[in-house]
Amino acid sequence: MSLPDTTYELIDRYLNGELSEGERSDFEARLKTDKELAEHFEIQNISYQIVVGQNLLDLKARMQKDLSGSKYTGNNNRWKYFGAGAVLFLVAILLYFFF
Repeated sequence: MSLPDTTYELIDRYLNGELSEGERSDFEARLKTDKELAEHFEIQNISYQIVVGQNLLDLKARMQKDLSGSKYTGNNNRWKYFGAGAVLFLVAILLYFFF
């Protein structure tokens, strides 16, 4: 069963820390009682963490390149491909368990 789009937006706002104190408390209480919401929250939370992790890897690679010139370009590409592969692998796992 699928949740309404507004619920996905609510989860996204929660993960980004955009809910008021009352909204956050209500959402956390609902997570404890609504099993379907909790499952969708876990999937969206993992996806969020993957995206944030990949963005941090990209930022680190750019910073290393900027700070050290181009002498580490080959190493940055290797980490970039590793990070992209890890993201694809984790997304495949999420899709497998979700569907």
